[in-house]
This record gives sequence, structure tokens and C-alpha cells, in this order.
Amino acid sequence: MSKGEIEKCRAIKYTCITSNTKGEFMSTISLRVTEEEARLIKGYASANGLNVSTFIRDLTLDKIEEDFKLDEERILKASKRIGKEKSHEHTDVWKRLGV
Repeated sequence: MSKGEIEKCRAIKYTCITSNTKGEFMSTISLRVTEEEARLIKGYASANGLNVSTFIRDLTLDKIEEDFKLDEERILKASKRIGKEKSHEHTDVWKRLGV
């Protein structure tokens, strides 16, 4: 990052927008962790040949994708159940119940 870009980031305060090697704009998101958590995250990422940014981004996007997949599976299961369910007129139900 050039000195001008750093100054631009300071002026914006919370969001710093840069571009990657593909020319896509990238935003910076910060999160608060304890010193111990930071050491754990940095150590794990390093041991797996990743930088912290890539490690956290991949975990976050994987979690979102997993949640969407689970929602999709729940919708598909519900749709299948709906097709198998029988409906009954309320008068028939009352008769069966003897009411």
C-alpha cells in the first residue's frame, strides 16, 4: 500500500478499500480478539501455509455456504414431506374423533 492509500484509509476510519491483483475492490473488516486468540489464529494459519486474512475469509465463506446448503436441504425435505401428506376435511376429522 502506498502512503497515499494509507492516508485514505485513515480518513475513512473503519473501511479501507483496496484492489487485489485481479483489479477487484477489496474491503477490510476488523474483528476484536484477545492476545491469546490472536496468537492461536496466527499460529494455526501459519502452520497451514495461510495468511490470517485468507484463513479467516475462507472459514467465514465456508460457514455461510454450509448454512445455505443446510437451509436448502431443509427446504427440499419439507417439499418432499408436503407431497406425501394427506389432507382431510374437517368434518371427516370430527366424525373420526366422534365429536
